[in-house]
Order: sequence, then structure tokens, then C-alpha cells
Amino acid sequence: MSYHFSMEIEKGYEFNEQKKYKGGLKYYMLPWLNNNVGILETTIKNSETPEPLDWMKKSAKEYINLRIENGESLNDLEYK
Repeated sequence: MSYHFSMEIEKGYEFNEQKKYKGGLKYYMLPWLNNNVGILETTIKNSETPEPLDWMKKSAKEYINLRIENGESLNDLEYK
């Protein structure tokens, strides 16, 4: 109910638009986090984000490179 109410007010809508790359308000308000974009997917796809996530993307790249060094392909990485 709070998710639907939040989408009806201006600040909720603005926040949803700002965080849309992650899944918007659903990412933050729905506990099951279905189909939300994580930092690994954002990094692998080299997606643009509206806020600076350089420190997080750097860590994700290091993690991805370690997995690749251990013989995994990008298709093997789970990012959901």
C-alpha cells in the first residue's frame, strides 16, 4: 500500500524516476526485490547511472575480473 501511495505524491514520483535504473521505488520498498538491477548487471552492461557509483563499479569490476580469472564467463555471472 505504501508503494502505491508513494507513487501518487510528487516526491515519490521524482524519487522513482531518479532511481529507475535500479528498479525505482520497487527496489527500495518491495521486500522481494523482483527483477531489480544490481551493480554487477549495471557494470557488465556499462549502463549509465544518474548518480556517481564509481567506487561501487570499481569493486564490481574487480569482482568480475576475479571470476573471469577463475575461468568463468560473463554469462556464468549471476547478477539478479
